[in-house]
Amino acid sequence: TQSRSSAASDVYKRQLLLQLKDELELINDHVKLEKKIRKEYNNQKEQLRNGEAIIIMDFKENMSLGSGAVETARDFYNTPHRSIFTIAVYTREGNDNERLCTRDGLKIHYFTFASDCLTHDTQFVFDCFRMMLNHEDWKSLNIKENRKINLWVDNAPQHFRTFQMLYEFKKLSEDHLKNNQLYLNYFAAVSYTHLRAHETEAD
Repeated sequence: TQSRSSAASDVYKRQLLLQLKDELELINDHVKLEKKIRKEYNNQKEQLRNGEAIIIMDFKENMSLGSGAVETARDFYNTPHRSIFTIAVYTREGNDNERLCTRDGLKIHYFTFASDCLTHDTQFVFDCFRMMLNHEDWKSLNIKENRKINLWVDNAPQHFRTFQMLYEFKKLSEDHLKNNQLYLNYFAAVSYTHLRAHETEAD
């Protein structure tokens, strides 16, 4: 009986070690891919040319209106809330012959949207994006035709990692930015995607 118990314990330990080994390999792959994505992002910033853009967008924590430092549970739930969604656009000032750099040659333009819509879904994301494209501040950035626009988002499953996201992205490229090279990038290392909107056929 003791021998069987010892053998079962050894099998269990080996299973745990194999499971731990697999998990460590997954973590290692995750770290490598995260570094690869970050390198790609930094390269895009360094190589950004005049007339191109890098766009980053994300939701911030919902904001409570009229709340105080101390409030009751009733006050909290009766306080109106607003979604805060921000789009940051990186552009390069000057001409293409200037020395490329990561910060000094880049300018950041912020477009922030506050709404009583708290769903944080894909439709809300692209409603804001289209509003930005129609705004005079966007038009003043002088994004040139046939130049790259790289869009970066995280892996949030409710608004960025959706089939609707891919559909809206493709539609956006055809309706509003058809004269540009539009790319979609995900920061999350788990399932990194780099898509070119104008490539409609699979490789």
